[in-house]
Amino acid sequence: MNEHIEKRIYEMGIPKHIKGYRYLIEAIETAVNNADNPTLTAKEIYCAIAEKYETTPSRVERAIRHTMEIALDKDKFGL
Repeated sequence: MNEHIEKRIYEMGIPKHIKGYRYLIEAIETAVNNADNPTLTAKEIYCAIAEKYETTPSRVERAIRHTMEIALDKDKFGL
């Protein structure tokens, strides 16, 4: 599944060197792997990722948001 997610993210134009790239993949995998748990929240996902990478949930959220902003900007400008 990881390769499929990475391929889609690559198609969105998100570069691998951005910190949020790895966090985004982890968040998507966590959400997919826990699809049977409708009460799983973004906050819980951010907390799990933050613990794994020894950072804070707010930094994880910000990095993912920044990553998505890059993808949206590339799409907006047709890059």
